[in-house]
Amino acid sequence: DAGGLAATISAMRRYGDDAALLQIGCGAIANVANDTSYVKLAIDAESLEAVACAMKKHEKAGELQGDACLALANFASDSNGPGREALLDTVGFAPILRALKVHGESHGKTKYWGLAALANLTSSEGGDAKDLLVQENGLRVVVKVMRANRSIEEREVLRMGCRILTNFAAHQRWQDVEASEGLDEAIQLLNLKSIPADLSEEIIRTLANVTFSSGEG
Repeated sequence: DAGGLAATISAMRRYGDDAALLQIGCGAIANVANDTSYVKLAIDAESLEAVACAMKKHEKAGELQGDACLALANFASDSNGPGREALLDTVGFAPILRALKVHGESHGKTKYWGLAALANLTSSEGGDAKDLLVQENGLRVVVKVMRANRSIEEREVLRMGCRILTNFAAHQRWQDVEASEGLDEAIQLLNLKSIPADLSEEIIRTLANVTFSSGEG
């Protein structure tokens, strides 16, 4: 309830040096934000600020960063809801990109949910979020994470990366995909041995949207 969430955020502010406590707090906020009917309540309680502060305070704490990225992904999951806009206005892409730069090659939860948050934030037709991500060189960060995880074992991470590229290509932003070397990376992924169907479909969707939007088909 609102009282429990307020108490959680208060504890996160009071014990900001305790990474374990902040991780628990981020996990609790992620659970609240996973229910769209509570997202507005979480926004009003300044949950987004609490998560961003925790991420900045403990950049090297992989488990905390993973739960924090999960929380941000949940806030942005409804493209028509208040969470996505509030996240962009209050927090932006910076903490997610920082987490991916530090943990994108090593920590499974952080790299998956960090990319999921970016995918959710760029999923709508509007260009504001895409413009901001490009300005912050975010697509290059995405491609770097994909390169570092180019294996079948990391197919969920790769699939989420391709989804971000598709979000751009499907809305006439193929130049951004090409400039970030995302097109080359998608082609390289097709060379993986024993590529699973779901990843193959996501890669082909990316390539098809780039081809269609560029008029090269």
